[in-house]
Amino acid sequence: WTKQDAAGFKTRAACIVKEYGGFSIAGGLHLKGDVTLGENTADNGGTRLAWAAFQRAQASHPSEPADGFTPAQRFFVAFGQSWCTNQTAESARLQVLTDPHSLAEFRVNGVLRNMTEFREAFACKPGAPLAPKQTCRVW
Repeated sequence: WTKQDAAGFKTRAACIVKEYGGFSIAGGLHLKGDVTLGENTADNGGTRLAWAAFQRAQASHPSEPADGFTPAQRFFVAFGQSWCTNQTAESARLQVLTDPHSLAEFRVNGVLRNMTEFREAFACKPGAPLAPKQTCRVW
């Protein structure tokens, strides 16, 4: 990397750190955005790659709406469902305090709020919780 590349990466990564550090669980305990940065960056980048693959597949083999959802909406619903969990408050608190992985809720919502494709698929109004004015993108 050039010095300019490294500086750009640090700026984009700082956005992710701040964003995820703003997420909190019951009791007001905030995620540690600096501790979870690696996983959060991977989740955001990996989902973008999956979206690109989905778009490519749709271009050559388009699918139709099903069960009231467009193909794009089904992509995002499936992404969210892949993280379905059941966790106690105590377990969530311990994870926030000790684990470099964000809670499943934030692994979904943190990614989706950064994807304009999600907003477009569900016609989210600007400023809605999953359509904030400020978004982050590292890759």
